[in-house]
Amino acid sequence: MKIQFSPGILITAGDLFADKHQIHPNVSVLSKSDGYDGQFHYRLALDPMTTKEKDFGVTLDNPPFRQKRIMYPFLAWAFSFGRPDGAPTALLLVNLLALLAIAYVGSVYANNVGRHALWGLPISFYAGFLFVLSRDLTEIVETFFLLVALLFLQKRRLILSALFFLFTLLTKESFLLPLLVISFVGLFQKRKQWEVLLVPIILYMAWNIYLYFAWKGQWLPWSPDHYHAGIPFVGMFDAIRSRIFQPLQLSYLWELEMVSFWSIVITTGACLRISAAPWYIKLSWAVLAVSWVTPFGPTVQDDMALMRIFSQFYLLNVIILLQSKKPAALLTLGSQGVVWILLARDIIMYRL
Repeated sequence: MKIQFSPGILITAGDLFADKHQIHPNVSVLSKSDGYDGQFHYRLALDPMTTKEKDFGVTLDNPPFRQKRIMYPFLAWAFSFGRPDGAPTALLLVNLLALLAIAYVGSVYANNVGRHALWGLPISFYAGFLFVLSRDLTEIVETFFLLVALLFLQKRRLILSALFFLFTLLTKESFLLPLLVISFVGLFQKRKQWEVLLVPIILYMAWNIYLYFAWKGQWLPWSPDHYHAGIPFVGMFDAIRSRIFQPLQLSYLWELEMVSFWSIVITTGACLRISAAPWYIKLSWAVLAVSWVTPFGPTVQDDMALMRIFSQFYLLNVIILLQSKKPAALLTLGSQGVVWILLARDIIMYRL
């Protein structure tokens, strides 16, 4: 069977926010659908500094919230020169290049901690990145910037590390809390030049404040209307229950994803104390883990949405396991390739 593919499919625009009569014809619009986040990245890739709620046939649901995650659409805008016919391809190209860059930087990081370069590949082979690629989402670019920032931090090049932490936050704010914690801990320990890590946090907050006033306070850039607090991991537990009592096609794959993810988390927890990973990596891992058992933890049910959310946490898990001497650590990392292959088939056959 021949698969018809166009980069415009990955945007996943829905007619709730996208007008099929006004949007560029190379973008597919789903009927009776609110689409997915890629449609807003596409819109910003056409005009990153827009002050219009609706333009190019796409309405921003929460303009400052979408615009604060500016780096991914900005890079796509730079690659496509803001052309509507080139933006869908540019969004895909940016993610593919970032994925290749993650593989390279991951290999460098593995070498730096005494492992063969190939042991850096599990970072780029994270199963959740396949979903990110298939929906023009931000997490691949965010992970690349974060990995580079951590590599520079490992080398004590704090100014370059701070720069890439800023790029990380401007792509998505997932690492904001860990960065804040390790910055203050470093200052408390009187580490040399550690205060420079506060600069990206200050600049990120300044960007949020600018967006608040640029949009005349009509929306809050730090809290989209459809996000809310809830019982920690309630979405995951609901999803597990639904898979048990209402089995779906390929439910085995969802179960494999969850088993794979929790196996790497549990193995990391067991290796945390003996791993030679730096203190700020371990502390960041702990901060993210604790933040997800608060009322503001993940509440989504979709398997790929959960895998997407855990991208940065996965990166920290891999770094900690790379610097552990337990055989189970490397075995767990190697098993990620199996999940990646099965999920790739699932996305190509059923989700595109």
